[in-house]
Amino acid sequence: MAMKAREWEPLWSPGCDHWLRPWIPLTGHLPESLYGTVESKISGGCYDVISPWKDYFGPTHWEIFSRRHILPKLTRWLQQLKITPPKQRDTKFREVMSWTPLVRTEDMVSILEQEFFGKWESALRHWLRSARPPSGEAAAWCAGWKNLFTPELLHDERVQARLEAGVAMVDREAADLSRLVCHT
Repeated sequence: MAMKAREWEPLWSPGCDHWLRPWIPLTGHLPESLYGTVESKISGGCYDVISPWKDYFGPTHWEIFSRRHILPKLTRWLQQLKITPPKQRDTKFREVMSWTPLVRTEDMVSILEQEFFGKWESALRHWLRSARPPSGEAAAWCAGWKNLFTPELLHDERVQARLEAGVAMVDREAADLSRLVCHT
């Protein structure tokens, strides 16, 4: 099996059906001696190369792998994300969300708090104050972002609070604008 792992090329054959899957019922997960070889081969891979391995790595090894390779990739994508209301053209956030099943929810929430929510709130605030969009449009923008989150993330209290803070910002700006219009 070690020889097959060394010969395996994940870019040409992302699956491991022919050399690993027959052994899983006997071993339960990837044998310890193969973790380094497999990790080095899949670490820079795309979702389709990496995702099957979650079932083959033991939980501890998968967490180590995701912290070394997946979370830094997702963090980098969120750092590069450009948030441009009212039309979002940058698709990095969708890509990040597609990887969410491969990482622990707590880890994903942590990088969202560090790299996304501040940027998102700042873009929303700037748009509300500079363009003064109708509150319905701004609320729809917030709802559109919320729809991009996975159900697991939407159940997290910190994510809920940040998304609700965005809606509250829209409501405050609409109320402020309404007061301004009423007094003129």
